[in-house]
Amino acid sequence: MGCEVYINDNKPLFQYLKSQRESVEQQLGGKLEWIEAKKACRAVQRKENADIDDEATVTAHFDWLIDRAIAFDKVFGPLVKKFKAE
Repeated sequence: MGCEVYINDNKPLFQYLKSQRESVEQQLGGKLEWIEAKKACRAVQRKENADIDDEATVTAHFDWLIDRAIAFDKVFGPLVKKFKAE
């Protein structure tokens, strides 16, 4: 299971975000997987061993997703706005 920023066909934006890697990962509290492909790129934070079929833990997993989505918005949102303004 993971939370990601998906960047479609905008390598300059991806490179800009990746140049902020140390700060981004520090603010998000962990390493991200930075995946660069021909067209679409992404920065992913994964939750390992997340069994969403286990009813006992599914709520905790979705709480993690909600937390990550909010954190990604707080961290990446201002960076994307700054990139667009430049």
